Amino acid sequence: MFTLITALIRQFILPTWTNDTTPDKSHFYRRCFTSAYLQKKSTVKNIWIGSGCIMLAFPNPLFVIPAIFFVIFLSFSILDES
Repeated sequence: MFTLITALIRQFILPTWTNDTTPDKSHFYRRCFTSAYLQKKSTVKNIWIGSGCIMLAFPNPLFVIPAIFFVIFLSFSILDES
């Protein structure tokens, strides 16, 4: 039932270009499927996991809040298109 609803949403509501998942580094959506972008996403995931462990080890708001802002900045910097 859930897959039927998902298929109907993909067919009738979402734009047709979301069905194409072939990697293309110049396309704004399909660049997410390139191997370079997937590697960057994996790097960002590992940074978040590591920083989350550090924040759990030192649960001081004066440390956690700036660390979150720094990791957000770092994530956007890594995933930038340029």
